[in-house]
Amino acid sequence: MRSKIIAIGTSKGIRIPKYLLDKYDLQGQVEVDDTGSGILIRPIKLPRQGWEAAFNKKNLADEDAIVDMPDSTWDKDEWEW
Repeated sequence: MRSKIIAIGTSKGIRIPKYLLDKYDLQGQVEVDDTGSGILIRPIKLPRQGWEAAFNKKNLADEDAIVDMPDSTWDKDEWEW
């Protein structure tokens, strides 16, 4: 794909097609990195981003059961009070 560098006020920029913005979830602030051979634009990843969706997916698949180890003596042997 080719794009033209355009004037945006006193700066320069490029137009990014909507389908790419949607595909890579580019909105609001983004990270812009100099790779040495070009510019890399990527969404900012927040801590724990996507965890809620992952938990909901596990819950719907009934994969969120607590794993119990009935033969384990760890709880009895390792604790000192």
